[in-house]
Amino acid sequence: MNAKEASLRYLSYKDRTRYEIIRYLEKKGYSEDDITRAIDFLEECNYINDEDYCVRYINYGIEKGRGPIRLEFELKQKGIDIDIIYSKLNAIYSEDKERELAQKLIDKYIEQADKQIDSKELAKIARRLATNGFRNSLIFDLLSKYR
Repeated sequence: MNAKEASLRYLSYKDRTRYEIIRYLEKKGYSEDDITRAIDFLEECNYINDEDYCVRYINYGIEKGRGPIRLEFELKQKGIDIDIIYSKLNAIYSEDKERELAQKLIDKYIEQADKQIDSKELAKIARRLATNGFRNSLIFDLLSKYR
């Protein structure tokens, strides 16, 4: 199986970034020239496009309740260029959207708590929001009204 076929097979399972495919082909032992030709082919046929991937990933992350910090981290790990990440995050994930999503999650967590919300429970909610990638300043601002 040549590098082009291997990369198409790898892509058939799910969307991948340019970086992920390069890493996969390197691990499989293909030469740099074969990898370059395969990547050029995939980009020419629009099978891979990091900008489109980034937009889809951010929208999916928003649906799953992920904040911009976590999305940025995950996209960096997938090898997306930092300029693409910032431009797409700024275009899609406004501060209002982040605030709205964080508030929805707070409401959900409070509803799930089934008990009086004390400082210990608020700290737990704050940790969950921070883990999901929301800014600390936003978390403390939103949780201040529950104290």
